[in-house]
Amino acid sequence: MAKFSGRLSQAPVVYALCEIRFAQVLKMAAKVPDIQEHLREKYDGFEEERIAGFVVAGTGQSSVDTELRWRFEDADQERGYILRNGALVFHTTTYEDFEQFVPEVLRGIETVSEIAKISRFQRMGLRFIDLIEGTADISADQLVHRQLRGFGSELTDVREGISQYVFNGTTKIGKLVFRATRGHHNVYLPPDLLPVSLNLKRSPDPTNPSIFLDTDHIFESKSTPVSEIKKLLGELKATISATFKNAITDEAVKLWK
Repeated sequence: MAKFSGRLSQAPVVYALCEIRFAQVLKMAAKVPDIQEHLREKYDGFEEERIAGFVVAGTGQSSVDTELRWRFEDADQERGYILRNGALVFHTTTYEDFEQFVPEVLRGIETVSEIAKISRFQRMGLRFIDLIEGTADISADQLVHRQLRGFGSELTDVREGISQYVFNGTTKIGKLVFRATRGHHNVYLPPDLLPVSLNLKRSPDPTNPSIFLDTDHIFESKSTPVSEIKKLLGELKATISATFKNAITDEAVKLWK
């Protein structure tokens, strides 16, 4: 376990998001103009999108349905919100520290909850994506725990592709999913997150092996007051931080400090 306190000045976070799910607001579209007015001083970019998805009926038959969603983004397209009838996401590609991240999550959910009269939520997830790349002096493998390095390099007659380590666990408040994906990456984020409308500050070099650390901590309940979100954010992040420290090496701390 790597030991450090405080913030890493060159932390490898390339994408961070918080999703909050609540009961469907079928008239959310009517609330969007007021929500946009409250957010546009800082998030003046606005787009309405129609997203296709599959719906499975009780008979087992599936059909294609569409759902509206609304995007609110800052001028640099580096942070913003995605709003749907039953969820709000805050995401950023310029994560600096949690003290700056939390107020933006709260800015969004407090605006939506006030205007759409949402007092409770059912699910909240906090997810961080770290991109681990080596330098001329140290490889990406040396920056992570040995169990996350795979064994492809030991197979001399096999051309290495992508390897993945997945851990699922239960925490005091929910569920933790941790994935470490190693290889020559041709995509700039895990595929289930693509496409992303935001501008990424850093993407992997496909000519060299790199490692994505993907940590997702999820809280679920039948009904929790919106006022509990700030406290729960801290609890979700504490486990993510502990997971990150266990996943990296002291060499990584020296490099990123």
